[in-house]
Amino acid sequence: MLLLHAVTTWALVGLIWTVQVAIYPQFAQVGRETFATYHARYTAGIGRVVAPLMLAELATALAWVWWSPTLPAAWLGLGLIALLWALTAFVQVPQHRHLARGWDEAVARQLVRGNWLRVALWSVRGLLVAISLARA
Repeated sequence: MLLLHAVTTWALVGLIWTVQVAIYPQFAQVGRETFATYHARYTAGIGRVVAPLMLAELATALAWVWWSPTLPAAWLGLGLIALLWALTAFVQVPQHRHLARGWDEAVARQLVRGNWLRVALWSVRGLLVAISLARA
C-alpha cells in the first residue's frame, strides 16, 4: 500500500513540476485569439490525468493513516494533501475558470506564482513518502 501511495505521489510530483516549468510558461505564447480554445483543451486533458491520480493519492493516504494511525508521517502527509486540495479548489481552479474566458496576463502571472506553493508542497510530500518507504 505504501508503495502504491509513493507511486501516485511521485507521479503527481513529476506532473506538477512539468506543468510549472513547461506548460504554464507557454500560456503567454498561445495568443489571445486562440487562448480560450487552447485552455479548454488543456484543462480537459490535464483533468483526465490529474483527477484519478489525486483521488488515488488521497485513498492511499487514508489507507496509510488507517494502517499506521500512530505514525506522524502518515498524518502529516494527509494534512499536506488537505492543504493541496484546498489550494487547488480555492485558488487554482478559480484562476483557471477566469482564464477559460480568455487570456488575462495578470491572472496567468498569479496562477504561475501561486502554483509554486503547490510545487513545494507536493515535493515535500514526495520526500516524506520516499523517506517513509525507505524506513518501511
